[in-house]
Amino acid sequence: MRRGLSVQIGTTAPEALAQLLTGIARAQEQAVAAGQLDPARRAADWARLDPVAAPEAFGATDLVIAKPASIAERDRLRQALPAGAVLALSGTAPGPGELGIDRSQRLAAIWAATPERLADLPRLAAVLRAGGMRVIHARALGLRLEAAWLGAADRCVLAGAAPQAVDAALTRWGFAEGPFARAARLGAERSFPRLIAAGGEPGPVLATLAVLGGGTGEAAETALAALRAEAGIVPRPLSETEILARILAELALPGLTALETAEAFRPGDIDLMAGAELGFPAPHGGPMFQADRIGALALRKRLRALTAEGAPAPPALLDALIRDGQTLAGRFT
Repeated sequence: MRRGLSVQIGTTAPEALAQLLTGIARAQEQAVAAGQLDPARRAADWARLDPVAAPEAFGATDLVIAKPASIAERDRLRQALPAGAVLALSGTAPGPGELGIDRSQRLAAIWAATPERLADLPRLAAVLRAGGMRVIHARALGLRLEAAWLGAADRCVLAGAAPQAVDAALTRWGFAEGPFARAARLGAERSFPRLIAAGGEPGPVLATLAVLGGGTGEAAETALAALRAEAGIVPRPLSETEILARILAELALPGLTALETAEAFRPGDIDLMAGAELGFPAPHGGPMFQADRIGALALRKRLRALTAEGAPAPPALLDALIRDGQTLAGRFT
């Protein structure tokens, strides 16, 4: 609105729409009181704001930014999209001809689902930046980092660690919360669709714990023992050092793949998203910083060992770094 744009804002929950409008009005009042907004400009801005109570009520527009609460809501929005409008979706995978937004705190990664929409990315970036977001260009980066984090934790438990031991190792190292605590807090109805949007699916441990309602107690121990037996795994204790090494190695994978395929362009962008999305501890940099600290040769060796447990294979970028004697920081400057 402050940029002079006409804005339609809506939600399928009437009470939420009232709260949104009240919040905007209060922000404007505070800006006027602080001398940051002229009262006449405030009135002009408010006149360009159009509340919308349902997707079908949208008027003509060129860009719709939405975070559907369900697949049904997303499909309804697509059907009601005004002619000529570009749809940018947050929290779910975009379809052909749509834009994607992976947003965490004040950081947003944006991408085009298909090449014909690449020209629309600068417009989306401008709108997000006007709202105070820092914008990077990377495909589903936060979602893929989260999927790798959860997948690595799943494999640690299958190998023999307790879910609470995995969480404890990561939080003691500085993570805001552990992967299993996060999954329990979000619930399957919120965390599983994010995994699917990242191109993955819940691991056997995560899926089992979601059914049982947690990772502690006799029922959980019995279920985990059955999962290991079914997979032919003889469990062994994992130290905190080994848990960290395994998870940091797998957490480097989505970033390496994104850099290799030009779906991200700077290792620092990936580290920023890991901090915003996963609570990766700032003193330790991020997964790409840690990959350089570990070294390409050692990282490839660990990832090859984890491949036998179901982890993705190391990308060819690691081979190139080893061959050329480079670090990620040196190669992508």
